[in-house]
Amino acid sequence: MFHKILGASYYESRMSFRGWRFWLLLFLMVGISFFARQDYLALAKQGFFLHAAFSFQHPSFWLMLTVIYLGAVALALDTCSRLRRTHMDKILFPLPVTPMQLMWGRFFGVLLMIVPLSAIGLFSLGMWQMMYGHGMVVWQPFFVAYAILILPVVIPATAITITMRTFFKHDFAALLAGSLVVVGLVFVGNQTGTLMNLREPIERLAESSPTIGVRLAFSQYWIQFAAHAVISVTILYLAPLYLRRQEPQRWIISRHKKYRLFAVPTLLRWISNLRFDSHLGWTYRLSLVSCILFSTVGALWAAYHYQEMIDKREELRRLEKINKENGFSSSHIDVKHLRLDVNPYSSPHYLHVDAAVTFEANEEIKSVGFELDPRFVVEKVTLGDLPCPFNQRAEQLRIAFIEAPAKGEEHTLVLSYHRDAQELYPLYSALEGKWYPESWNKILTRRGQHWTKAQGDLFDAEITIHLRQGQTGAFAGELVSAENQNGKRVEVWRTFYPVDALQMYWGAFEFVEEAREGYRVRFYHLPHHNYQSRVYLEEIKEQEQYVVAKLGRLPFPQLTLIETPYEKPRENLSYDWYFGIWGSWRGSTKEQQYREIMPGLLLVSENLLSYMHERMWLLERMDRDPRTIPFFQQLPSTLRFLHDQFYNRLISVYFDQSLHPTGDLSFWLRDYLSGYASKLLERNQWRRRGDIRFDVGTRIDLPIVVAKEKSLQELHKDGLKPNLERLRGEGLFRMIHHLLGEEKWWALIKDIFREFRFREAPVEEFWQRVEASHGEDLSWFLHEWILGVALPEYEITYAEAKIRENKEKFRVDYDVTVTVKNHGTGRMGVPIFIETEMDYVFRNLWLDAGNEASLTVTVPNRPLFAAVDPEHWVLQIPFYDAEKRTRNRSEKRIYIEGDDRSKGQRRRMDHMRGHRHFRW
Repeated sequence: MFHKILGASYYESRMSFRGWRFWLLLFLMVGISFFARQDYLALAKQGFFLHAAFSFQHPSFWLMLTVIYLGAVALALDTCSRLRRTHMDKILFPLPVTPMQLMWGRFFGVLLMIVPLSAIGLFSLGMWQMMYGHGMVVWQPFFVAYAILILPVVIPATAITITMRTFFKHDFAALLAGSLVVVGLVFVGNQTGTLMNLREPIERLAESSPTIGVRLAFSQYWIQFAAHAVISVTILYLAPLYLRRQEPQRWIISRHKKYRLFAVPTLLRWISNLRFDSHLGWTYRLSLVSCILFSTVGALWAAYHYQEMIDKREELRRLEKINKENGFSSSHIDVKHLRLDVNPYSSPHYLHVDAAVTFEANEEIKSVGFELDPRFVVEKVTLGDLPCPFNQRAEQLRIAFIEAPAKGEEHTLVLSYHRDAQELYPLYSALEGKWYPESWNKILTRRGQHWTKAQGDLFDAEITIHLRQGQTGAFAGELVSAENQNGKRVEVWRTFYPVDALQMYWGAFEFVEEAREGYRVRFYHLPHHNYQSRVYLEEIKEQEQYVVAKLGRLPFPQLTLIETPYEKPRENLSYDWYFGIWGSWRGSTKEQQYREIMPGLLLVSENLLSYMHERMWLLERMDRDPRTIPFFQQLPSTLRFLHDQFYNRLISVYFDQSLHPTGDLSFWLRDYLSGYASKLLERNQWRRRGDIRFDVGTRIDLPIVVAKEKSLQELHKDGLKPNLERLRGEGLFRMIHHLLGEEKWWALIKDIFREFRFREAPVEEFWQRVEASHGEDLSWFLHEWILGVALPEYEITYAEAKIRENKEKFRVDYDVTVTVKNHGTGRMGVPIFIETEMDYVFRNLWLDAGNEASLTVTVPNRPLFAAVDPEHWVLQIPFYDAEKRTRNRSEKRIYIEGDDRSKGQRRRMDHMRGHRHFRW
């Protein structure tokens, strides 16, 4: 039997080899490969460095996949229509092969041509990249693309096309029916998760790492592989049902007998045509029944799986609704210590974690709530020797106590849980997010849309991880011990200081270490990136020294940097048509959007280190002018991006990771102090001026009505206007900075770092230190601005100057009077800016709600303009100019009494602005 199938497949492939469809397919694949070669060659000549994922971001990859899919369909149609081209409407029997052997022969004949062609086309892209890319090519992503994107699609497409072409006389009808079948299968398969979803593999291929390749586990696709195989065999087994013995195909309605398409005789004729023919043997019949039975069982399993998934989703929604209505109360415990035993390879399919949580109860409690990643399944929970009943709802874990723990004493709660280990990879693996039990300290927004974190919980942690030989852990802490046990490497890590988040990484890591003044920097990098890591540390040293000089010594004994695989290709430029479709690429790792960074840890993407590798290659090229190489043209913006990324994360290390505020306004310090500090420490004055703008009503997402009605705490509870909340939160720190002055502000920040790092910092104590630095009572500011809804709107109503002769200094002085009115609310000393011909003057004018006050300043030079707070020290509503129909901070040209030149200049300036001049 197999000999006949192979003979038929060889015959079909040899006949297709002589047809025009095969040569057209080959010509298209060669053309696409040549197109890729020309682009690679042109980019290499211009000085581009092609990374490992470049081939999967180039249009040639998409074109190659499309041509391979269409080529398989075209060759299948050509194989089935060869006999029809002899103008015979029937297949003559007996044949030297059985009908099913004929179908298998056609099927393998198509695969015999398309499989090697697709491999040659796909791997030719990697070959051109190896020749012209000037970088090491990782072949593993190409094998993954061939196994995931080509074979699972080509095989069912070929089987469906052969069956449809056997049932229908014309290619168009077969293509139309096959398209409907494919659309139905894809829709049902995507809903139930039983068919291959190509989006995720394509995203992972586009993020292929130059060092470790694509991170994709084949084990998580075994259901999809099996479903594709079963569908292909079942549909192919249906094809012989239409082959008739020594008679024409009866699906064609004879017109001369006046058969109508929608009639009872036609229906009876179609039903009678479904019977088994005598030439279809019992072997085929049993095989067909087995395939149909197996497919039916698979369909029922998929339907059950889909219904179970829908029920689970509805149950989670119902539980979440109940939690939001009834309230999932915060845990009244204080976590002191966390001991974790992580075994990623305890079994082939599961990652197992044993967590021991040492806590102290703040009051008498009967249950406690934790937050845990819903991918983990909790096995058991014990308190001492007593088991504890628990209820796991999505990420919420509620544990009840049989005996209530005593108040004020420490207790140890032990949890055992596991999750699927398919996403673990030998060269790089990570545990991020809520992989450990974190006490539930969240509040629900007023609209009940999402949970927000109330305050963090500081704890010490000790992690024991069991690794394979050749793997190394990477953690922002101290390595206590590392030894070999039962063929595994067991590492014990411990935190340097209390933390509120944990991340654990392991794989083929190496590290470099450099000493700084008062602390050290350790960089865990992927293999072969030792030199690039050292270059990166040199690049960021200047930014690091600037921040340390401004904020003081780093609050950690060690700054830990860990390299992560490719996230987003840096070469995807929005103005380059090659990569326009990837402009909004965000990456496929969803955990990166929600993870909380562990204190003292900075994550560095492999993108940045690949640029270090590119610099090494280009510095060795002495045959071209650097000004003509695109890399050197983009180098300033690239280095600025590198520095800004490190700079913002380093600021976050100081403010977000070392300060742990508590209280009702803890979110204010936690979320917005670092944002204001990062803007304040920007070294580029023009960028800093553009960032520091605290005007309400200038954008549609900063509505004045909402800002006048809701305080900062109310905006945070609602959670509907995050941009307005951020503007008010950072603007309040700007105003405190204005009240204290430059020297006292930075002294206050350093004092807070020195007193409150690595321990809870109540907002009340922070405010006491603000008042102590200012030297006066600031309760009015607390109640009006922080807890209230103060929002001023200033207008300069009068700006004039009088000339006064100064006989002592033999010169003329100008007495400038500026009157400002506050149309809004809130008491504050607003800076008034007066510009003269030689210099400028700043003076504070205190205004309360609805008040109007005047400021008189004597200047030795001729005054020009007066403006309200041009440096944005006060949060306010810009004054609305009815003539200009715009909102801007109020300004007015100063009229000098008795100065004719001032009148003419005033008329000229008003004419340039498009306004008429009126005499006062």
